[in-house]
Amino acid sequence: MEKQEDIGIDLAWQKAIIEFKDDWPIGQEEWSLLAQVGEVLGKTDRASQSSFIKMMCEKFNLQERKAEQERVLKEKLYRNLGVFGGIAIVLVLI
Repeated sequence: MEKQEDIGIDLAWQKAIIEFKDDWPIGQEEWSLLAQVGEVLGKTDRASQSSFIKMMCEKFNLQERKAEQERVLKEKLYRNLGVFGGIAIVLVLI
């Protein structure tokens, strides 16, 4: 990232998000949450920022639980597809 001293925290945050967006395999909802964090940084007092960050941590934890549930569902799907695909190949070869 380029070094610019007159850039604000929120603009630097947004610029960093754009820069790393292609490198990190996270969904659009997570990018939206990250963008919201940058909008608040440096604009309110310490207590407000602290409570906002705690709230955002809860939202990220919720996203993590959703991703885990999705992974479990997809894991079952792909396992079953593999089993049925193997059975189909065996039947074709017989």
